[in-house]
This record gives sequence, C-alpha cells and structure tokens, in this order.
Amino acid sequence: MPYRYDFLNSYIPGQLIPLVLFSFLSLLLVKKTFKKSNIDLIVIFLLFLFIFFNAIIQGIYQEEFLRYRITSCIASLLPLVFFFSVFFHDFNDKYLKTIAMCLFYGSLMYATYYALNFYNIRFGDGSIIGIVHDAGTRVVGQRDSIYLSFAFLIAVLRNYYLNRLEIIIGIWITFCCLIVIIFSQTRLGYLLFLINFSLLFFIYKKYFIVIFIPILVFGLVYFSSYFASIGDIYQLKGDESADQFAYSYARFKTMIQAALTFSSSGNIIDGSIEIRIITWSKILEYVLSSPLKFLFGSGELGVHALNFSYLTSDPSYKSGDIRISVLNSESQYFDTLFRRGFIGIIFLFTIIYRILYLSKYLIKFDKNYKDLYLTFYFGFIGTSFAFIFLPLLRDRVFVLFFFIAYALLSSRAYIISSLRDP
Repeated sequence: MPYRYDFLNSYIPGQLIPLVLFSFLSLLLVKKTFKKSNIDLIVIFLLFLFIFFNAIIQGIYQEEFLRYRITSCIASLLPLVFFFSVFFHDFNDKYLKTIAMCLFYGSLMYATYYALNFYNIRFGDGSIIGIVHDAGTRVVGQRDSIYLSFAFLIAVLRNYYLNRLEIIIGIWITFCCLIVIIFSQTRLGYLLFLINFSLLFFIYKKYFIVIFIPILVFGLVYFSSYFASIGDIYQLKGDESADQFAYSYARFKTMIQAALTFSSSGNIIDGSIEIRIITWSKILEYVLSSPLKFLFGSGELGVHALNFSYLTSDPSYKSGDIRISVLNSESQYFDTLFRRGFIGIIFLFTIIYRILYLSKYLIKFDKNYKDLYLTFYFGFIGTSFAFIFLPLLRDRVFVLFFFIAYALLSSRAYIISSLRDP
C-alpha cells in the first residue's frame, strides 16, 4: 500500500512527495527567456481563483463545514499547481522521448503486476492477498479500468521502430490488459474497451478488416448458441457449473438490458443505475433550489454534505432492502455541478475540449511523437465518457495525471506553433 498521511478529515497520498520535489526543482529547469501566455494558462488561472474564492466566500456563511472545505479546496487546487509547474518546461524532443519511454515501461510494470494479482484472485487460490472470490464477484475497481485503458492504448499505439524487444513487451502489456478487462466484470472497463476498439478502427482500418473482422464474424457464428444459452447474472450465481467467461458475458449483457429497459419504460433493473439516478436527481434538486447554488454550487463541499440516504432493494442484495447513504456523486459531471455549479461545468468542458484539441493539433503537426498524442487523444475521449459514471478528478492519482498531461500538451503545442509561425 502507498504511504498516506492523515490531514484533517482526509489524507495526503505519499505519491505527492516526489511530485512536490519535482515542482521545486522544476523552477531550475525553466528557461528565463521562455515566456508563455496562452488560453490554457488563462483557463487554469481563472479556475484556480474561482475555486479558491468560491470556497472561502461560501465558507464564511457555513462555518460548520469549514474543515471539509479546507481539505476539499486543497485537493482541488493542488493539481492546478502541478499544471503550472509542468507547463513552463521546454519540452524538447529529448524530454518527450523520455516521457514516452517512461509511460511504456511504467505500463509494463503496472499491467504485469495488476494482471498477476488479478489472475491469482479470479482463477487461483487467492494466496497473494489471502482472499478468495467466487466466479460471480467483481474483483476490479471501476477506477482501475481507466488506468488499464491507458496502458492498453500506450502498448497498441506505440511506434516500435521494429524494436523486437519492445514489440514483445507491447504484446505482453496488451495481453495483460485484455485478460483483466474481459474477465473483470467491470462495465466501465467494457465500455472503455469498446470505445478504444472503435477509435483504433479508424487508425488501423486495414488490420481490422483483414484480421479482426474475420475473427469476430467467425467467433459470433461459433459462439452464438453458447451466448444464447447463458442466463442473467443472478441466475448464474446459483449455477456451480458456470464458467468465468459466462459470468463476464452476463455482466456485459446487464449494460444493454438496463439501457433498453430504462429508455423504453423508465424502470430501473440494475442496482448501480438506481443509485446513480437517485443521486443525480438529489444533486439536481440541490443546485436548482436557488440561482446562487446553480451558478456556484456548494463551494467545494461533496455530496456527503446533503446527509441523504434512502432504502432500496435489488436481486443482488442477500437481505432484501438496504439503506444507501449518498456519499459519492457517481459522476464527474455531477460532482463538478454540485461543487462549483454551472460555472464549474463550463470550466470542465473547456478543459476537456482543450485537451482533445491540443492532442489533435499535435498529431497533425508533431508527427515524430504521434503515437504519444494518439494515446492522449483516444484515452481522454474514453475519459470524457468515464466522467459520466465516476468522479475521476477526485481520484488523487488520476487528477494529477490529467492536469500534468494537459500541461504537457499545451506546452508542446506552444513550442510547435512558435516554430511554425516564428
């Protein structure tokens, strides 16, 4: 487990120690004559001021939540500080080559470690961590899906320059990620998997048409009778003969069934969807209760400040009704709306647009590192969908990656545009 230090009602992750050191040392690497002023600096600077003053002003009138606001405000502002630390670097070709290499070999370590632990829990005896799960239990966290998605893209999109060792490593990373994703029973993982494959189709059409589509058609024909015989996830839990693939397919089917049922009748058949619908309805009720809340939100307070819970029942619960406390917004978009209101949503969509725009710009005009920019472009398209279901910018690791990648893309785009238009 990573080191963590208690701070008020929250904690500080140990990963911040080397990053803080980097921030101080980065001041020594900035070229004194390298001046920048662009839209991304303005957006992040204005967002910094908005979060800071919004939390302070609302905290004056709600002192009982002061400690929560302090920790939440720090957690929101710290990634923006790292954006500024990274942005002013002169990201030349040497730095980008090093960054791409670190991402690749970092993905190797992450995917290997995760896949081995996953295999031991899912298919083995669980001796590594001492926990044994049955075949119907989801053993991958929803948030882990986004990291696996990026590792998969880094491996598939990397320009290997016919380096045989790296090609073997790339195949291994891809294999590890696919094994975890397919058998994870994590629906966000399945969604990201489909998004990635759809996007890759437009880049590697020839390979998909010649290799993937024939395999897919053959597989669908061969397994059509097998798929038809698989019951739903709740039926399988009573079937001791059901294999792991059957559970994974049944879990995937719940996504389609839930969407079709809800869109046609408004009925909710899945517990996680019910939780999200109720939570989002409560958030909308809160922000629409006054113009100030609609514009400025709660001033960095999380949904736990609502102190709201409700009774629900679901076939997956063993004891019938269960009381659910709303402690998570279940969506980055709704989390932002609750914390910062409509103004915060504008900032979020602006940042997502800028990241995708900068990635696409660099794909076109900085072709030496096209594979790196494609990874960011595809990965953050998937992230924008993942934001619907998870508040990923409250994840202390991912939010740092998000804003550091944004700073890198913006800084490099500034350099390339300066070279193109001196």
